[in-house]
Amino acid sequence: MRHGPRQAYVGTVDTLGLDIGAMSGGRMSWVVYAPAGGRPGMLAGDYSGAAAGVTVGAAGPGTNTLARGPDQAVVLQPLAVQGQSGANLALGISHMTLQPAAR
Repeated sequence: MRHGPRQAYVGTVDTLGLDIGAMSGGRMSWVVYAPAGGRPGMLAGDYSGAAAGVTVGAAGPGTNTLARGPDQAVVLQPLAVQGQSGANLALGISHMTLQPAAR
């Protein structure tokens, strides 16, 4: 396993399905599986996948593995959620769009 440089992105996440509750705040860290030789900004784009999670109090990462493209060459797996709290139940299909964060 090679570790590349840290890259920051901003994005939006939408879930189609059951999503009951309210959450606030949060920062998510992801493990990235991608082809070698990546370049800055290469993770920008649209991702989709199945989503499931239950949160009461402080959030955990749940199960929300997302992949990009027809060949699913880039896969994102949640590692940790920090600073998020509330009560929520979610089950469905997630879509996430990422853009490089302004520096």
